Parts: sequence; structure tokens; C-alpha cells
Amino acid sequence: MQLITLALTGKGSWAKVYSLLKKEDFDSIILLTNSYGKERFKPNDKTKVLEIDNQQPAKALKQALKAILKPEIKDIEVTVNIDSGTGKEHTALLCALIELGVGINFVTVEDNEMIEL
Repeated sequence: MQLITLALTGKGSWAKVYSLLKKEDFDSIILLTNSYGKERFKPNDKTKVLEIDNQQPAKALKQALKAILKPEIKDIEVTVNIDSGTGKEHTALLCALIELGVGINFVTVEDNEMIEL
């Protein structure tokens, strides 16, 4: 199972992302973040940190996400976490994944436990 997660804005959202990074359930993890996050996140061996410019307009962000995710996606289905970030970033990510033709499952963290939705 491959996880794609955002690490951008939202009070307490990075703690949820870190919690997911420690889960053994994932074969690989793609962490999408900005330059601030790229400097601060300490990924594990399964995690690839990809920098995005989340200040660009939604349509441009969607296209950028498609371009960086296409070579990284390993299967026909991915698991997504959108606890961090804004609606624009969430929408751009989901649209990019839909246009890439992959199935999407969602997870979140509650009480330090991963919850599949």
C-alpha cells in the first residue's frame, strides 16, 4: 500500500502526518510539502519528500502534482491523507489523482491510531 500525504498548514496536522509516517502498513510514502516542510521533515526510509509550490493557483498546482506524482505512483490504487493543508491543496491533489486514473482510499489519525475511511 502506498500513502500520499500533504504536510502543509493546519494546527496539529503535522503530528498526524508524523504518526502516519511511523506506520508499518505502508510499502512507500510520498510526502508533499513546501520548502519550509522539506527543510524540517525528517523522513524514514520508506518516505520520499517532494516539494510543491502551494502558492500557485489551483489549476497550476493540479498540473504540477500530476507531473511529480505520475512517476512515483506504483499501483492502480493509493491511500491518501489530507489532514494537513487547505481546501485548494486538497482539491488539486484529488483532481490530479483522478486524472492519473488511480483509485483512492482515505486514512486519518485519531488518538494515535490510523483510521481507514
